[in-house]
Amino acid sequence: MSSTKKHLRKMSNETETKRALWVMPEWMEPFRKSFNNTGGNTVEDLMNNNTPGWANEVLATLSICAETQVVLLTRLHKQGLLINPITKKPTNS
Repeated sequence: MSSTKKHLRKMSNETETKRALWVMPEWMEPFRKSFNNTGGNTVEDLMNNNTPGWANEVLATLSICAETQVVLLTRLHKQGLLINPITKKPTNS
């Protein structure tokens, strides 16, 4: 293994240990199947991905797509504009 790869792996491991892993909130679960452009990855895997764009452009792009969807759902939830498709009630009630 090259010294660059070893250094990148060490940086990645250090970053992962310092950062808490993102877990999908319970109120967001009914929308899990509606997430688009995940490439077969789970939303959690994409949200917890810290692969730099130059190392894997596709994975970085998928992560950004998931993050924007999470941000949109979170904003709608906080404003009371998101309706749970199962209960038909606002998710923040």
